[in-house]
Amino acid sequence: MKTWIRNILMAMAVMLTAFSLCACGTKTVDLNKYIKIETSGYNGSGTATVTFDQEKFAKDHDRHIKLSKEMSYLAQYANVGPAVGMYKDCVGGQLDRTSGLSNGDKITFRWSCSDAMAKQLYGVNLKYSDITVKVKGLDKVETFDPFDFITVEFTGTEPAGEMNYNADLSHPEVQYLRFEADKTSGLSNGEKITVSVSVNGDPETFMAKFGKLPKDNEKVYTVSGLSKVVSSSSEIDETCLSAMKQQAEDVFRSYASKWCDLASLTSCEYAGNYFLMSKNWNADSLYWGRTVNRCGIVLKATCHLAENLDSWSNPHDAYDDVIYYVVYFDNIISNGQNGCSVDLNNYKTVEHKIYDDNNYYFSGCFWNLNDLENNCITSNLADYYSENNWIL
Repeated sequence: MKTWIRNILMAMAVMLTAFSLCACGTKTVDLNKYIKIETSGYNGSGTATVTFDQEKFAKDHDRHIKLSKEMSYLAQYANVGPAVGMYKDCVGGQLDRTSGLSNGDKITFRWSCSDAMAKQLYGVNLKYSDITVKVKGLDKVETFDPFDFITVEFTGTEPAGEMNYNADLSHPEVQYLRFEADKTSGLSNGEKITVSVSVNGDPETFMAKFGKLPKDNEKVYTVSGLSKVVSSSSEIDETCLSAMKQQAEDVFRSYASKWCDLASLTSCEYAGNYFLMSKNWNADSLYWGRTVNRCGIVLKATCHLAENLDSWSNPHDAYDDVIYYVVYFDNIISNGQNGCSVDLNNYKTVEHKIYDDNNYYFSGCFWNLNDLENNCITSNLADYYSENNWIL
């Protein structure tokens, strides 16, 4: 504490040797008698204050501190009585807790005193001890569940799922609350997410305004409902597979309609599929649209080449070519009970071209499944696990 006399004494060090205390011996002063500790507010957010009764202290002890003529002059100049001056110079302390209190809590006032100064300058022995009190009498506070006013939603694909939570601000008290989740992205099903809530500003002010406080300050949510990356062709439901087969056939028939006048499509049937699964992928792979899995739909087609009688353009009799055509789809996602989903418009065909004996060519096709496997499966084995499911 800043003292009422210390600065003056430092400036008048030469005079200090002339000052003397005229009290008959020293007086012991029990400081604990003048401390009052009070608590107020609501259970869970109570506050504590400590006061020192300077008026009673001065009344009890001013007469015991008798200063010399010179010291008395300085005391008059500072307009402070001896007891209060001693208190301001030599006595201090504080509570170890002053807020967030509940009934039953124990709080302690610890003194911080200058015993030697009190004895030397004032002829007083200070007597004191830490004061511990049990908090009681705080009003019972009405509580409410703040998490009733937020909606939590998990979206996306694990392990790149996201958590969204929104507070219903139509309730005035919610406008004074702050919600915060410990994690909101990069989520997987089953993961535990903690959402904490706190009052903006002083809880006492909140209590005074709304007459209640949040019952809990955090809640744990379990991530669920996220879609997952399909890791095997067996996880592709029949509806999704049928949609890919139909799209692949539509793509092939559209291509076949552009063949030369001598070529025509005789038949087209599903020959099976192959599946690739990335050996090294993570949430960033999904975020950046990299290929995590792939399902290739294979079609077996018979193409008829009509007789060519034009002697100037490679004449030949009519014949048939049997070819295998591939349309593949990337990043197939399982939505649990709702089946799988895939972007049917984001299909791709293979950059591969074959020629028959009469120099007719077919793009995206192979003469046999062995050649198809080498190009579409074997060439990717360094980065993908594979499986094939041929039916023809």
